[in-house]
Amino acid sequence: MKLRKTKKEFELFLANRIKYFTPILLIDSSIISIATPCGKETAWMELQYHYPYLNPTVRYNQKTFDLWATHPKKVDTFLIHELCHIITDPLYAKATSRYIAKEDMEDERERLTDHICNIIIKNNLNKE
Repeated sequence: MKLRKTKKEFELFLANRIKYFTPILLIDSSIISIATPCGKETAWMELQYHYPYLNPTVRYNQKTFDLWATHPKKVDTFLIHELCHIITDPLYAKATSRYIAKEDMEDERERLTDHICNIIIKNNLNKE
């Protein structure tokens, strides 16, 4: 008889996957929490970002939990997407700000580009 998986087990799985992906994405300075449910009923997961702070929350829905119970690796796709928001949301926050100078947008654009560049460099150097 197969035991039913719990939300506590799922959140432990997510925490371990976050620990795995944060150094790859160079977002280890963030303190990421996990919660349920998502604000959007149709979303698998979402990131609640508190710009400019580094304490985002990954939120998940029941359907993500159900998917994990049968196909744990498929959850990585959704989780990685949400973790990438930690990288891109500062640019989004600036872009949607009511008052912003062109220099501010340029600074965020360069920061984001440099971040992506560093991810590639770091991960390529580790493979050599």
